[in-house]
Amino acid sequence: MNKQFEEPLLESGDNLWFFFSGHGQISDNRDYLLLSDTDPGDVEYTALPVSYVTERLRRSGADNVILVLDACRNQGTKAGEGIGKDRQKGVVTIYSCSPNEKAYEIESLQQGSFTYSLLEALRIQGEGNCATVERLDQYLRHRVPEINRQYKKELQTPYTIAEPVSKHHLILLPQYATLRDIETLKKYAYRAEVQRK
Repeated sequence: MNKQFEEPLLESGDNLWFFFSGHGQISDNRDYLLLSDTDPGDVEYTALPVSYVTERLRRSGADNVILVLDACRNQGTKAGEGIGKDRQKGVVTIYSCSPNEKAYEIESLQQGSFTYSLLEALRIQGEGNCATVERLDQYLRHRVPEINRQYKKELQTPYTIAEPVSKHHLILLPQYATLRDIETLKKYAYRAEVQRK
């Protein structure tokens, strides 16, 4: 990440997706992604801070960074709790589950219910597609609990934080965007122009 994002490699208007599936932990009020060689007893020096990831990704030159984290938000130990308290400014963060929940793997699907649903959502074309953050969030909030019920897993509800809030209307998949999606963005752009933002 140090080398790849030293110089901008994308252009204005681009979306950059970052997907992580694994374990996360909060330590000293910072969110960390646990890597294969992370020492759980020395998280601050051996794990990857989520804030560092987003800072590097924002250097890419892309206008929009979409951070997708398929990790538990409940450690289930006294040592700490799952990720999600550390807000990522200027980034759309999609969590696989809500605070104090676990992200479940479904053996017969060969992946987690969240990843399965995310891939499913990104393939939808036509009416009901998930071209915007808002529609993707709605789809995941419905579909993941449905899959978990089907496979007799506990409740798991994906959760999206968009910074700023107007990024909920961000178009993630331009090829599936509707005229209504574009109109919504035009209205936000006009308001921002009037407010000199």
